Amino acid sequence: MTRIASGCTEDKKAKLVDLYKTLHPKYHIHFTPDYKTDAKTKKKYEFYNKPFGMLHWLENADPPILNGTIIALVDPDFVFLRPLTPEMAGQTNTIVSGAVTNADIFERVKPGRAVAQQYGLGAPWVQDSNRELNRTRICGPHSPCLRVPSQRDGSKYYSVGAPYILERSDMYRLAQSWVRFVPRVYEGYPDLLAEMFAYSMAAAHENLPHLRVDHFMVSNIDAGGEGWPW
Repeated sequence: MTRIASGCTEDKKAKLVDLYKTLHPKYHIHFTPDYKTDAKTKKKYEFYNKPFGMLHWLENADPPILNGTIIALVDPDFVFLRPLTPEMAGQTNTIVSGAVTNADIFERVKPGRAVAQQYGLGAPWVQDSNRELNRTRICGPHSPCLRVPSQRDGSKYYSVGAPYILERSDMYRLAQSWVRFVPRVYEGYPDLLAEMFAYSMAAAHENLPHLRVDHFMVSNIDAGGEGWPW
């Protein structure tokens, strides 16, 4: 397990290094620059650190993260009640809903097979009339992102958030598009969820539909698409 910490002072780095020496030997920490200042507007958007930090870790991890490695990207406020695994089919706790059916569930995460938790983002970027999240401007005029045919398909495969589980080569190519797209998303949609919409559009751009599952998270008993049925 590796914590990606962005923008730490040297004093904070030293304290964190000392802390991690006292933890389980498989707990690590990776430091990155502070990416939260938007290059164009100079405004602070804390969540730039998520895609840029992930790409920095993939490119600079020591030892390197090899292709074939399965990576789970999680948020720091998660508490785990059971192991997070790449196996999907045949697991008693796998839950899907809505447009996702049991027939969509694959064996396990591998190249070309990504999985993530359902979030209520929808896919408003599929509407070409959407000015804030205009996919032609964000993804480019020849992007596969433009071939997502409907909001239903966009929601089924890309309305997702952490935990994300991908194979390393998939995560790397997605992260490269994610860091390109997130400033473009933030330009038209300067809001909290900009990095999440940028992830969705990057996944579509990379032709990487996700298995959208419900059981990776619970947060609100009134929320749909979460693991409460378990």
